[in-house]
Amino acid sequence: MASTASSAADALNRARAAGRRAVLVTLADPHSHGVEPGAAIVMGDDARPLGGTLGTDELDAAAGELARAVLDEAGAPRRSVPDPAGTVASVELVAEIHEPRPAVWVLGATEAGRALVRLVRALPAEATLVAPGGAVDVPGGTEVRADQPPRLLLAAPPGPGDAVVLCDARAGWALESLRVALASDAVYVGAIADQAQARLLHRHLADAGVPASHLPRLCCPAGRPLDAAEPGEVALGALDEAVAARRGEQDRLAARAR
Repeated sequence: MASTASSAADALNRARAAGRRAVLVTLADPHSHGVEPGAAIVMGDDARPLGGTLGTDELDAAAGELARAVLDEAGAPRRSVPDPAGTVASVELVAEIHEPRPAVWVLGATEAGRALVRLVRALPAEATLVAPGGAVDVPGGTEVRADQPPRLLLAAPPGPGDAVVLCDARAGWALESLRVALASDAVYVGAIADQAQARLLHRHLADAGVPASHLPRLCCPAGRPLDAAEPGEVALGALDEAVAARRGEQDRLAARAR
């Protein structure tokens, strides 16, 4: 069984992907009454539970009431409630609002992928580097997921403010990753590739039955063709396209279309 901490973390990721506000509620001193370390519950923007638990129905219900008050700006983010276990007179709940932040999903720990992660750090956005074998030589604080990109994109679908950039067009998971990303709500889907790889990707996606309405959403090669520029320049161009898409600057994207 997954821990309550991981369940709450997954719930926060799902809320972010859906572009929803969420409230994380924890206990100020969980050790004082035997609650699992890291116990937490996540409430959605309607104050209903999305995942996790504080250990009892009473505490979870109190967390929902606190989340509603915080979301309505009708109360402080801390509240003392009776301890259901009776270990102490009361326990203190702490609420923290998580605003949705656009995310850039970087698929593949290539040189261009690592450059893209470094560039995203300068934006009000989160970068997640997805590399099945893990990754090193990435900026501190970068979330690295050693997972199969298609599975991860299905588990936490990109939201309407998110971007997905495939950075390893030769990987065995590349085609399926693009198929899943193009079916999501992601505002931008790009693939870093050289000219020959780009032609193959477009053809293979069409042959794989990707709907014709999805194919024009793919920016490939993203930024600039990989065989015509340095990886850092390609990463910068791809990020510029992602920002343009998020700002609704479709004319600028169309002008750069290949």
